[in-house]
Amino acid sequence: MNKLFSVIVIVVLSSSFVFSQKTNDDGGNKNSNNEGNVPKENTDKNNNDPGNNTCMNTAMQLTGIFFGKYQTNLLSSGKSNPTVSSFELLVHAGAVNDINNTMLFVPRLKIHYGAISGDFRYSYFTNKYGSTDFLDFIADFNIIPGKLFKMSIGQGLMYIMDESGKTYHESYIGIDWGFSDRKILISPEFRLAYDWNIEKPANSELTIRGGYRILGTSSFDCYANIAGAYQYISGSDSRTLLYGGLNVFIH
Repeated sequence: MNKLFSVIVIVVLSSSFVFSQKTNDDGGNKNSNNEGNVPKENTDKNNNDPGNNTCMNTAMQLTGIFFGKYQTNLLSSGKSNPTVSSFELLVHAGAVNDINNTMLFVPRLKIHYGAISGDFRYSYFTNKYGSTDFLDFIADFNIIPGKLFKMSIGQGLMYIMDESGKTYHESYIGIDWGFSDRKILISPEFRLAYDWNIEKPANSELTIRGGYRILGTSSFDCYANIAGAYQYISGSDSRTLLYGGLNVFIH
């Protein structure tokens, strides 16, 4: 944790220095341009400013260096920390608290590789009137200070798999919090799919999932899960979901 904090401080200080240096350089350029009677509009073309390009390149290089260091440190601890590098398969089924007796099936695959993850989820809802299904894909950035805690912040897409074929931008934040050497796993998460055309949420969902490890080896962990969720879909009433199933880590 101290190493991670130090890296963040160095990034902030380095970025501040580069920005200050760039500001000074721009000030000097403006003075020299005025003395040389260069038209003002020429000084505003940042895309052609070598100093601006240098600043951007430096920022990208610093980001690559510190991200690479963070990723390397995480992967080096992968064998002792199953949250770092693993395949996670969740298979859940349950019911929706509504007047239509809706049932749901939610398989999900998460691929973890150090500081990044890919999260694929399929949601299927069915009742006597028909069915609705959604497909979500999220790319996550992971913050992992230790074996018992992990936070994921991601962006992605939600696709409605019906005749409309609508796609929405989706934001995600989730936490895996382990207790008793990860024998118990509590996982709250929130996702928001947004319709930018009407500037309103298309889907918002708050979920809390709890798991108890029923099987664990050096390369395999299996949890029995129960979860509850509150969901609001634009154009319809809110609803409560209750489901359970298995959560399997292969690492």
